[in-house]
Parts: sequence; structure tokens; C-alpha cells
Amino acid sequence: MCIHSGVSHNYFCSLEKGEFKLRVRSLEVERQNQRSNLVLKNIFAAVLATLFLQTGVVFTTVGSTMAVSTPVARGFYVAAALMGLRVPYGVRQVNQMDKYLENYGQKR
Repeated sequence: MCIHSGVSHNYFCSLEKGEFKLRVRSLEVERQNQRSNLVLKNIFAAVLATLFLQTGVVFTTVGSTMAVSTPVARGFYVAAALMGLRVPYGVRQVNQMDKYLENYGQKR
């Protein structure tokens, strides 16, 4: 017996009967998503750092005949260094998040 009126009548009636359930995301799942995003950012930074390093090596060895290859190679080395420095910082963020979650009784 539903006593609701108006447009939302069917919605509330099915909710009261148990046919329709509200979807609620748990806080634990949200924190796991945050942690996995941090890990994915670290993996992406590491892959980009190795890509830049390899490209710099290619420009250094193969491009020795071109005049532009040395500055381009240096640019790739700098980019590799910058991306490589992001990896330890990201690992530190993941470790801090793990410690934070342990305070609330959640494991990785």
C-alpha cells in the first residue's frame, strides 16, 4: 500500500517493496580507487622516464651525424630525469596513504 502521490509514485513504491535498491559506494572502495590511481600515476611516470631515456640514447648514438641531435638528446635526458624524480615522490605518497589507512583499520 503506497500512499505517495505524484510523478515519483512508482519509484517510492518499488523502493518500499524492496524491488529497487539504492546504490551506495562504500568509503573503502573509494580509498582503494585513490590508492590505485596513485600507483597508476607512478607506473606512468616510470614508463615515460624510460621512454625519454631510450629516446635520448637513440639520438645520441644514431643521430651523431645530425647537428640538432645533441640538444634534442639533452632535452630527452632532462625530461627523463624530471619524470624519474616523480617516481620516488609517488611511492612516498602511496606509503603515506597506506599508513593513513592502517590508522583506520584498513589494509591495502
